[in-house]
Amino acid sequence: KDDDESRKRITALALARDSLCLIDNIIGGLGCASLDAALTATIWKDRLLTTNETPELPLLVTWSATGNNVVLQADTSRRVAHIRLDSRLENPEQRDGFKHPNLRAYVREHRPKLLADALTILAAFCQAGRHQQKLPTWGSFEGWSDLIRQAVVWCGQPDPGATRTELVEQSDREAIALRDLLAGWDELDPDRFGLTTAEIIDRLAQHPDRYSQVRDAILELCPAKAGNLPSVRSL
Repeated sequence: KDDDESRKRITALALARDSLCLIDNIIGGLGCASLDAALTATIWKDRLLTTNETPELPLLVTWSATGNNVVLQADTSRRVAHIRLDSRLENPEQRDGFKHPNLRAYVREHRPKLLADALTILAAFCQAGRHQQKLPTWGSFEGWSDLIRQAVVWCGQPDPGATRTELVEQSDREAIALRDLLAGWDELDPDRFGLTTAEIIDRLAQHPDRYSQVRDAILELCPAKAGNLPSVRSL
């Protein structure tokens, strides 16, 4: 929620030369200017605490994030490869019957083979001429997309970027609310005379059981205390 605090944490990661970062168990929304910059940068520049030094630091981090019903901000969503894990169980932590019950132990034991398999896919893709699979571009991640993503699809697997369409559509909540506001406007103002913000609030207050689409859109754009409408000024 605090962009300045996020920037400081990213600087600490860069100073520590960390290569992995997990943002775990997110509640609510994820995204800010600093995180957006870090997700697309390989060099990080920031002033060190208690000094005037602003060193340029390599930022070679693989980012992961987990959470239930996470809402990504619009600019963050285009930087994310979305993975939905749904066991369809009420208590997924009690699930059993896995092919590899102890996955971490299996990966540690078979790491050389798994790594060789992954590199074999890339080597074969390059030796075959790196034939592009006519995938949609992924701005800011062209290098990864042109090699890793293309190789995955080339060897017969689904496009890992295909999940982004749904994610982007769901993430830009402001754009969705504005669309809903326009879609429900004819019901609120059927004569199309135009309404002031005061008239909008007054009409919604006088008819609490009507104009649900406009009401929900306004509350999304201008959050208010439970059960209340926003003030005229905030709208």
